[in-house]
Amino acid sequence: MLFRVILISFLFLLNLPLISDDCSTALNFRDKPLSLKGGWLFLRGDNQGWKDPNLQDAGWGRKSLPDYGKDKNSPIYGFHWYRCHIFFSDNSNIPGGLGVYLGKLRDADEVYFNGTLIGSTGKVTPPQSIDFEKKRIYSIPDRLVVPGKNVLAIRIFSTTKNFGITTSPFIGEEEKLYDKIIKEESFPIVAGFVFILMGIFFIFSSLVKSKNHSNLLFSLFSIFLGVYT
Repeated sequence: MLFRVILISFLFLLNLPLISDDCSTALNFRDKPLSLKGGWLFLRGDNQGWKDPNLQDAGWGRKSLPDYGKDKNSPIYGFHWYRCHIFFSDNSNIPGGLGVYLGKLRDADEVYFNGTLIGSTGKVTPPQSIDFEKKRIYSIPDRLVVPGKNVLAIRIFSTTKNFGITTSPFIGEEEKLYDKIIKEESFPIVAGFVFILMGIFFIFSSLVKSKNHSNLLFSLFSIFLGVYT
């Protein structure tokens, strides 16, 4: 019974929401990076002027991220832009050493902060190249961050019928963003061991202490879940 309570609690913790804010709202940095989920502006096509923080983008479409863009009827080759307006109330609200985390993208990307290129992965110009496995973290130089409105612009080149940003971007202190990656990569390993140990415990309990076959089924499920994780 105790281990079942632990398992349920563990699965509950997996689904706890992270701290998040939307674009076009004043960001309030707490102890963790902020997930930028809502309020993104989106437009297909390409224009280098779209990185400009002063661009009039009121006519752009709106999206929430993650965005699993698909079009089954026609290939979606070419460029797509996302823009996020970020607001800081004053200098005291802006931590130094900021970065932005995009996770893995299935397209080539360039990322701009207030009109300045801060990072890219793959190649958006011919011949295009894509890195599917790299988790993107780009540094935001302190000199680019200003009180009031800031603009994060993402230029993506898609080569398939899929496009979009499939992870909600995070903004925060760069060191904490790298800590987030370490936790993401180590957590499944630790969780897998926990489930396997629970499964072994219940197998032992079923064979030695009890004839309750439900415990045996639960133990096999735990081991399977641990291996899968």
